[in-house]
Amino acid sequence: LFDLNDQKRREMTKTMIDQRDKAMVKGNLNEFENKNLNCWLQVKVDSYLSLKSIDNAVVKKPPINIHGREVYIGLDISHASDDTAVAFVFPYVDDEGTTKFYVKQHSFVPLARSQMNLDIKSGKDGIDYAAAERLGYCDVMREGRGYISDTAVYDYIKNFVDKNDIQIKFVCYDP
Repeated sequence: LFDLNDQKRREMTKTMIDQRDKAMVKGNLNEFENKNLNCWLQVKVDSYLSLKSIDNAVVKKPPINIHGREVYIGLDISHASDDTAVAFVFPYVDDEGTTKFYVKQHSFVPLARSQMNLDIKSGKDGIDYAAAERLGYCDVMREGRGYISDTAVYDYIKNFVDKNDIQIKFVCYDP
């Protein structure tokens, strides 16, 4: 909105405020914030990583054996609308002596605000969650009311750490 001319900025701001007010009345302000405010953030061209850079970083086979290694764990927690993500970041030095990082990521996908329907959630987010689940990249929360279970996230982390005998250096999360 900051880059728009005065008239357009006022119009768009009024529209967003109206949408926010309607969401507050319905009790789903967090959904408004996620969908509308993130849309504005994604418009920014100079984002940290481009999709091409991310695609180029994907590997079919881990470049290192992670067993017994040090790891940093990153968490992005949500419960109802957004996915929860866990990232295991393994620092290593390649054959040329360059420090690199191998990242193993896993998501937890809530169905609570998608009528317990994976197709609706996939359509909203533009992600084929069924394929991601088949490939082992995520767990879809079909139990209970479709909310992400803190216990499921904790158990996933604990099992991954135990199975790979990895040494946790830090657990990082946003407050």
